[in-house]
Amino acid sequence: MLTIGRSGAFMARNERAVAAASFVAGFVFDLLLVGRIDSLHLIAQQTVYLTVITLVLLQMLREEGAPPPEPEQMSRLRRLYFDYRSALVHFLLGTLLNM
Repeated sequence: MLTIGRSGAFMARNERAVAAASFVAGFVFDLLLVGRIDSLHLIAQQTVYLTVITLVLLQMLREEGAPPPEPEQMSRLRRLYFDYRSALVHFLLGTLLNM
């Protein structure tokens, strides 16, 4: 089973491949599930995606240049966020590009 520590190491070694795969997965995910482009539900979904991307990117820019937090001092959820936030942004950008 892939633990958080091992998954973080995998993400660090294969960052480009994971980012590209996340982008393509987001594009395909939205391609399969999107309905009418002018539906209120879809517009609300895209608004949520843009909000999440904005918040994650702002957080990443704010901490740029700062020393990384110690993994032992972070909760499991926060460590998961730090390991997968780049993949999350690429996934959501892929879904937005599909429109």
